[in-house]
Amino acid sequence: MTRTLLHILLFSLLSLTTLNAQEFQMAFEDFNVQNDFTRDADGNLFTGGYTSFFYEASVDKIISLEIINKLDANGQWLWSRDFEIDGVFTEIHKVLALDNGNLIVLFSIDEEDQNTQIGLMSVSTDGDFQWSKKIQADVAGFNGFNFELNLIKGVDDNFYVQSKKTNSVEQVHILSQFNSNGQMLWTKAYPSDLRIVLSTIVGLDNGDLALIGFHRADGNALQGIVAIMDPEGEIRARGAYENVQVLGIISIGDSYILKGKNISTNQLSLVRLNADLDIEWSQQYTFEIEGQLENMRKMSDDSFAVYCYNPSRRQELINLFDMNGDLIWSRSIVSKYSGRPFFEKIINADSDILLMSHIWTGDLKASIFRRMPLDGNTEECILPPSCLNPLTMETSRVAFDLELGNATYSEAPVAVILSPVTKATTVFCQEPEDIPSPIFDLPETACINQFIEISDLQNAGANDVSWAISGGPDNTILPLGSLNQGLPLSFPDSGIYVITQFVEFEGCASFFEKEIEIKDAFEFSFTKDTLILCQNEVQTVNANREGIVTYLWQDDQSPDPIKKISLAGSYTLEIFDGNCTTTHMLEAVDFDYSQVAFDLGPDTTVCEFRPFTLEADVITPNTSYSWSDGPNVASRPANKEGLYTLTVALDGCDFADDIMVSFEPCEPQIYMPNIFTPNADGINDELFPQGINYELLTFRVYNRWGALLHDEATPWDGEFRNQKIQGSYVYNITFLNIRSGDVEYLRGEVFMHP
Repeated sequence: MTRTLLHILLFSLLSLTTLNAQEFQMAFEDFNVQNDFTRDADGNLFTGGYTSFFYEASVDKIISLEIINKLDANGQWLWSRDFEIDGVFTEIHKVLALDNGNLIVLFSIDEEDQNTQIGLMSVSTDGDFQWSKKIQADVAGFNGFNFELNLIKGVDDNFYVQSKKTNSVEQVHILSQFNSNGQMLWTKAYPSDLRIVLSTIVGLDNGDLALIGFHRADGNALQGIVAIMDPEGEIRARGAYENVQVLGIISIGDSYILKGKNISTNQLSLVRLNADLDIEWSQQYTFEIEGQLENMRKMSDDSFAVYCYNPSRRQELINLFDMNGDLIWSRSIVSKYSGRPFFEKIINADSDILLMSHIWTGDLKASIFRRMPLDGNTEECILPPSCLNPLTMETSRVAFDLELGNATYSEAPVAVILSPVTKATTVFCQEPEDIPSPIFDLPETACINQFIEISDLQNAGANDVSWAISGGPDNTILPLGSLNQGLPLSFPDSGIYVITQFVEFEGCASFFEKEIEIKDAFEFSFTKDTLILCQNEVQTVNANREGIVTYLWQDDQSPDPIKKISLAGSYTLEIFDGNCTTTHMLEAVDFDYSQVAFDLGPDTTVCEFRPFTLEADVITPNTSYSWSDGPNVASRPANKEGLYTLTVALDGCDFADDIMVSFEPCEPQIYMPNIFTPNADGINDELFPQGINYELLTFRVYNRWGALLHDEATPWDGEFRNQKIQGSYVYNITFLNIRSGDVEYLRGEVFMHP
């Protein structure tokens, strides 16, 4: 297939706040769907993946660009390369940074729809092509590779390539070791007559290798599997475990901890094994997960990190456990980039947690990189540890046979093209309404020792605010700390001063400065020019200022600087500072409640799990809003049943209204399997949505290249052009929500085993 460059290829770098010196979060939107990423000895990141699919009319096909990126240790983009082989459809699956600085790329090759082969390529740290080759491992009874591939780091810049082949009844894992020049050192095969559903081979921190996954045993029951191999690929121990899908593994000396998914409850499970792979303890946690392979890394001798995604809550979760399986902390990732992820991976980045998760939603297709400190000190939302309390889990070890065989290995050169990618880079803050700013106000002149109010502050909600003063007789710079509440200033010397406010918000910094002239004559001002009186309120005005000798209130001739005011009117204060007398007026007015009056509407019942916004019918600018359950916003969703009370505050006065919200179920329930087997055995022979509360409108199935295979509201038996080809397929469903009347959509991926 001829591959052409995108007509316009846009690289958008969206920046979230750098929350502290150890954390960053970057999103590569639309440009890259990252299949894998790796980290070199200098902390740089290399990623491999592809752009979003698009239709190219000149070749009448849906294609994408395979891309290799390099980022620095702070997640900033350094370079991109377009990876191509003329006339061949390829896909980058794994990338691995060697200690010598080179990048190894593992990719699949599909020549004119023939059996898929795999290829290797080496790229320098500067993005220059070094060598490439096509790999074929022949095993009797097996055809092309499937896409369960992996790159594993060895010692002395050696590395392993793991691949897998399947037929209708069995499968074989193939493990090969290469040096940094691409020379194959050895290759071995691991056949099994077990029907392995999902598996991979991973590296352990002691240099050993582990085959993990799960298979279907007799009676169609799922069992987790583990096989430990030495660095030469020899099998040392093997075991299978009931009621758990094995999805990750770490080694602790001569023992192991498994990450799993409880088959009965779909909840996160941990299992500790001894050197013989016998169970020492097992427990599960009250958090449902999908079956993400790997996503488990040892962070220190005392802790390990686990990534999970809960499909029912649509929630990403990072957990840190000690070696006894006790939770240290848990973080629920909630940001503008949260969504339904796939192609996730975590690595140990100098004892920090580095996470990649690819998000695919209707509005966003992006690869998200997050770096989190190991102490969990991050502004991601905190999930209460009670949500991950361990529960008793019963599992037992059963027999698992895995043979060690040989594979006939061959290789051939392949011509790879690497070229720079046209790009446009944008860095920006996503600015909400009423963004905090450094604007403020203060008088143009003041007297020595006069208290000066900094007013009209607009920095509420800023991540950080700081102040500085320069000028005066010695042109000194005086740090002021936080003046966010309008605390008064005074100057002991006359002169010209410059007051500067610095504001940081969402990664952007700005400042504002204003000049003030301090004169010998004393000038006085009240804290507020106008005193707002709430209903039945008595306010205390304190006119006491350092440097003022006498006070006199004109209305009652009181010499007390402190005055209680309960009635609207004009109040005049005369002050004497030892040199001059000045007169200052304070206006007291009754608060106008019509400014903030609003109505939340009548009590209401809404569809369960559907967005429902609570909002006053009248929104008053420059006021503060507070709900009885916490949020300080004017408009917010109702996420549970109950009574909601909204209080609006303006000039220190409050007005409130409430509303009772009830929920009723309205959501459709749709189930789609993630695997089906159209082999006429009466089990999972057809692919079709099941559920309640919906009317199916369209049901379409595409292959991995975007070709439409099925477009009818009827079950699909996996056949296209008289063939049933094993692999991953994408489905799109359009349906009518019978309860709400909305047309909704569902998209997913399914794996077919003919």
